[in-house]
Amino acid sequence: MLGIVVTGDVFNLYVFLEIASLAGYALIAIGEEGSPFASFNYMIYGTIGACFYLLSVGYLYIATGSLNMADLGRLLPPALSLQGRAHCFCLLCSRGCS
Repeated sequence: MLGIVVTGDVFNLYVFLEIASLAGYALIAIGEEGSPFASFNYMIYGTIGACFYLLSVGYLYIATGSLNMADLGRLLPPALSLQGRAHCFCLLCSRGCS
């Protein structure tokens, strides 16, 4: 999980989380009797959450023109209009789904 700390870009964070979740799906699938079905359910929920996260990354790029976390910290507070609120909603939904 060091990639979460090291990355400076929200899209690279998305890629890291997707790679880490693939390993999680595989680890869940090699369990007991119902584990392949549980892994499939977890993959569906993770995909829904990842879609909301990617949508919020798109909203961030539209609102600020950058995906760099340092730039976002500087540019995002003035840009919290309707697009910023939509991003916050999508980000909260993505964390709730995965």
